[in-house]
Amino acid sequence: MCNKQQTRKITREIRLTEIYLEEHKMQFEFTKYTHLRHPVDFASRSWIPWKRKELARNMLHHQVAPVHTSLTDFNVSARALHKCILGFMGDRKYPNRNDLAVELVTQGFADANISTEIFCLLIKQLTKNPETQMPSPEASRDGRGLMALCCSCLVIDAVFENFLLSYVVCSACVLAVRCALCAWCACVCGTVMAGCVLLELVVCGVGGVFARSLARGVRCMWRDNTRAPLRNN
Repeated sequence: MCNKQQTRKITREIRLTEIYLEEHKMQFEFTKYTHLRHPVDFASRSWIPWKRKELARNMLHHQVAPVHTSLTDFNVSARALHKCILGFMGDRKYPNRNDLAVELVTQGFADANISTEIFCLLIKQLTKNPETQMPSPEASRDGRGLMALCCSCLVIDAVFENFLLSYVVCSACVLAVRCALCAWCACVCGTVMAGCVLLELVVCGVGGVFARSLARGVRCMWRDNTRAPLRNN
C-alpha cells in the first residue's frame, strides 16, 4: 500500500511539474539562464582574435573542439569537462569512453556549480550547429544517454532546475526528463531510486553491457560518497 501511495505521489508531482513548465516555457528558455556568459564575453576570452565572431555566434551550438572557457560565470574548469563529453559522444577519439562518463559524473559530484556547467555543456553539444549540421544522430543518441545519466546522479541547482527540465521537455529528450523528474521526486519523497541509471539507459537503447558498465561506476561512487540532495526544501 505504501509503495502504491508513493508511486501516486511521484506521478502527481511529475504531472504538476510538466504542467507548470508547459505554462512557463518562455520564462525558462535556456538562453535566459542568468549565469550564462554573454556571447561577446565568452568569445573575448579566446586568445585567437580572428575567431571571436564565430565563437560568439556558436557559443551554444555543437562543436568538436574543447571550449576555451566556461559557458557559465562560475569560472569552473570547463575545458576538461567538455573533453569528457566530446569523447563520450564520439567527437574525439578516446580508448575507453566509459571512463570519461564516470570521470564527468565524479567531477559533478564535487560542486553544484560544476554540475550546472556540465548540464550547460551537454545542452550545447546536443544543439545542432547550423554551419556543420552536427551532431550526428549517433552522437545525439549518446549525448542523450549521458544527459540521462547526469540527471539521475548529479546535484541540480534549484535556480537552474526549471531551465534544465524545460530544455529536456522541449527537446523531446524523453529519457532525460524522466530521469530528472524521477530523481527530483525521489528527493522530495525522501527515497533514492538506486536502480534508475541502469534501467533508464537500457530504456534509451544504449547497449546493455555499456549501460551496466556505467551503472557500476556510478554505484561505486554512491558507495564512496554521500549523495547530495537535489534541492533544498
